Amino acid sequence: MDVRREEVSRVLPLAAAYGLVMASLYVLKPARNALFLNRLGIHQLPYVLLLVALVGGITAGIYSRFARSARIDRLVLGTFLILMSNLLVFRLILPMGWPWVFYAFYVWVNLYGLTATSLLWLLANALFNAREARRLFGLIGTGGIAGAILGGLFTGRAVKAVGTENLLFFCAGFLGICLVLVRIVRPGQEESLRERESSDGVLASVARSDLLRLVGMTAGLTAVVATVADVQFNDIVNRAFPSKDAKTAFFGEFFAYLSAFAFLFQFLLTARILRSLGVGAALLFLPLGLAVGSLAVLFVPGLWGGIFVKLGDGGFRHSVHKSAAEILFLPVPSSVKRRTKVFLDVTVDNLATGLGAVLVLLLTGLLGVTYRYLSLLSLGLIAAWVGLTFRVRGAYVDAFRTALRRRSLDIHQETVGVSDVSAIHILLKALESPDEQEVQYALDLLETARDGHLTPHLVRLVHHPSQAVRRRVLHALAAEGDRSALPEVKPLLNDASIEVQVEAVNYICRYDELPPMEQMRRFLNDPHHTTRAAAAACLVIHHRDAPALSLARRTLDGMLRGDQGDQGKMAAIKTLEVIQDASLYGHLASLLEDRSPAVVIQAVQTAGATRRPEFISSLAQKLEDRRFRGYAVRALAQYGTDALDGLETLLAGEGTSLGLKKGILRVLGLIQTQASVDLLVGILGHPDTSVRYEALRALNRLRAGDVPLNFRPNTVRAVLGREVRDSYETLKALHACCPECEEFGGDGHTDILGCVLRERLDHALERVFRLLGLLYPHRDIRNVYSALTSRRKDLRPGALEFLDNVLTPDDRRRIVPLVDDLSLVERLHRGGAASEEMNWRREDILLSLMQGGDPWLRACAVYTVGQRGVVSLLSRVEAAQADEHPLVRQAADLALRQLNRSSGPGDARTQMEKAIFLRQVEIFSHTTTQELARIAEITHLKPFPGRARIFEEGSAADAIYLVVSGRIRLHRAGRDLEIVGPGESAGVWELFEDRPRGETASALEDTLTLRIDRADLFDLMDAHPEIARGVLKTMVTRIRRLTDSLL
Repeated sequence: MDVRREEVSRVLPLAAAYGLVMASLYVLKPARNALFLNRLGIHQLPYVLLLVALVGGITAGIYSRFARSARIDRLVLGTFLILMSNLLVFRLILPMGWPWVFYAFYVWVNLYGLTATSLLWLLANALFNAREARRLFGLIGTGGIAGAILGGLFTGRAVKAVGTENLLFFCAGFLGICLVLVRIVRPGQEESLRERESSDGVLASVARSDLLRLVGMTAGLTAVVATVADVQFNDIVNRAFPSKDAKTAFFGEFFAYLSAFAFLFQFLLTARILRSLGVGAALLFLPLGLAVGSLAVLFVPGLWGGIFVKLGDGGFRHSVHKSAAEILFLPVPSSVKRRTKVFLDVTVDNLATGLGAVLVLLLTGLLGVTYRYLSLLSLGLIAAWVGLTFRVRGAYVDAFRTALRRRSLDIHQETVGVSDVSAIHILLKALESPDEQEVQYALDLLETARDGHLTPHLVRLVHHPSQAVRRRVLHALAAEGDRSALPEVKPLLNDASIEVQVEAVNYICRYDELPPMEQMRRFLNDPHHTTRAAAAACLVIHHRDAPALSLARRTLDGMLRGDQGDQGKMAAIKTLEVIQDASLYGHLASLLEDRSPAVVIQAVQTAGATRRPEFISSLAQKLEDRRFRGYAVRALAQYGTDALDGLETLLAGEGTSLGLKKGILRVLGLIQTQASVDLLVGILGHPDTSVRYEALRALNRLRAGDVPLNFRPNTVRAVLGREVRDSYETLKALHACCPECEEFGGDGHTDILGCVLRERLDHALERVFRLLGLLYPHRDIRNVYSALTSRRKDLRPGALEFLDNVLTPDDRRRIVPLVDDLSLVERLHRGGAASEEMNWRREDILLSLMQGGDPWLRACAVYTVGQRGVVSLLSRVEAAQADEHPLVRQAADLALRQLNRSSGPGDARTQMEKAIFLRQVEIFSHTTTQELARIAEITHLKPFPGRARIFEEGSAADAIYLVVSGRIRLHRAGRDLEIVGPGESAGVWELFEDRPRGETASALEDTLTLRIDRADLFDLMDAHPEIARGVLKTMVTRIRRLTDSLL
């Protein structure tokens, strides 16, 4: 018996209490049978069985409704006191000989068995979870069987001394002792047993399931045949024993031996039958046993015929048949099972028992059939029962396959494990699935099988690609107790996963030739850091005693202090995720600030796994460092709602940087709660567009999740209105400053301000559609936006038609013109943003842009004033020379030279000029102008005289060269490959392939280039992923163009 020390004080009193209840029941059943037969005779038995069915069904329904709203301890106390008082009342009135008393006593004993036993199992379910139940319910059941045996033997001996009626005093005493035992183990919670699931739709649930329908039909046939067999048995006993006490003695001893037979069969054979023959064969034992008993009644005279028929019923019904019937419910979803199992176990059984009683009355009363020849009825029903059993087996296998595919079986909520051979074969087949989740699910279910022959199947999975599968397999192998897997397990000491290494250490220590602790000490002194850390974790997880914990902590403490260097630190930090030992968490705070980025990254990941509140602030600060940002986002997301208060405080802080705020918003997008939504919606009014954009991205992520959330539509609509107005303001600016941009998506605009305004409009439209995704079906809106921004023009009409039909009239009027195929003026008119005079002066728009909050837009507006020769704004340009941002000052100098028509350098010397030049270069063609300005900061002017070598074939690809003026010749082995002119680049693709130069570059004439060093470009891409996305988009476009040309 797998009973743990802390469980003894609960399970032993409960097992003893259940044994006493079963003992009292097996005292009462012989007394009930004997008293009824002695006073009223066998011919009244079908009537009382019919009454049992009617009263039992009604009482069970009423009692279960009452039980749902009662506390379990009070329910047990009250019910047992009532039962004890009933026993004393019956002891007083039974000697009076009134016929109705014997009817009432017979029915009452049935109700006693139902309520007393079900109450104790209800208490057991409240005391133990499903995992504990699988280990301990067998012990409790054994106590019940022992009680039944002892109760029957006690009856056979005691009745001769005290008489049948006085046995009721002993039963009352047994119940009194039960009450004391139950008070010892009563559950600590004060909750009622109220069911949360509705009991409605029971019949519909049964009708929808082939398995449940067949189980219900089988249960009905079982009850009918058992009722017939019970009547035959009682008739034979009634004729064999004339006196009341003799009947009681026989019933008591017979039930004791019958319980002993059932116990031995269950203990010795049931598990073997299920594992070797399966649930279908197990279900055949009861009908075939009853068939043999029915034949014995026909052909074996006297008491032996009755013994055989009752042996077939009682010997198998509560052993192998009960186990097989419980297994049939395994693939049924828990919610359906809770609604239907009581109906099938109680209601169907009562109805079928009543039907059996009616059939007995019809055959023996109206047709005059003797009780002996009722066996013919039983044999006919058993034939149908056997045929039905084969269908049940097929339906069970189909239901199990379906449950496996849907993963609807929660084995952690089941009190029975997988023991049927058919189910085990299905699960073993599932282990071969390429789906990692399916394999893990099958391993979960097989964990309860305890088959003893799983090792060959498990060994095949020790090198599975999934670390979760490898870990589960090693855990299962250790439980199997088979050392044959050692050669396969030992290489896993070098596994990339610390969890797998821990299980490998555990398995090797248990089954290798060395004693476990000697092998463990070798691991603790292993030269590999990860093996030492895994061994320490194994001590904590699998040993748990004080010396093991002390040894593990000393080992890890030294590694965390750096005794084995950075690699030792990282191995020990990773181990903290597995063991979650709070005494070692103090090291994490300092390791989060370690000099080694690799150590910091591991510390960030482990801090997130601990979910300790003291690490939230440190993790949030890592959001500002691009090296750790992604790790910190995922770590904080693991905290869930526990992190929200701290993150909200940082968001609201005036000193919080934009980078930190945007990082926090990304975290909120991973925490699917209403609180996250409320925080993000509150950020939608932030003045910085990049912050609003990150908030929208996070909200869209939450919207795409499975958790139903309220996205505050009224607030979202207000924000949508502001974004739409901003979009129309940008359209006005485009119309005034860039009149050549008349076609949607046209590329007629060539000046930089037109590009900036177009990018600003594109970004605003993306925010508009992200907001629409919070108000309308998000997948549909996302698809529409993708179609509208696609290069495929054929997708646009369908997307616009969808918007026309889905958006509300007000949204349609304001939003559709922004994306329709119209000129700027028509879009402004249809959106209601145009005045009748259309008197937007270019000077006014330029002036407003020059005074805006975006320094890049200010710089472009200033530059455009000079480019377009807007002399009226000369004074404003002069004032811009004192702007706080250097880009604006550079633009003002360029604009003044253009306005004054003074000559200046013609090459790209300033950052502004470089950014304008970079627009012409193919590799940056999909990069926004603002990102081009950042790239311009890392460029260096590099002149080359004619015939000078720029780079050699085979040299390191450490930079790219962009031709400002002149030409570059690319050649290999004296053969020209390409001539690179102004606006083109040389040495680009080797930069990303990280391979030596494949050709030589020489200046054909005096050539001026912009050089971008590889390290500077990659650092900039790390800091600004938008640049990397733009370059990647260019590369994909080029590859697609080349592919199309080949096809």
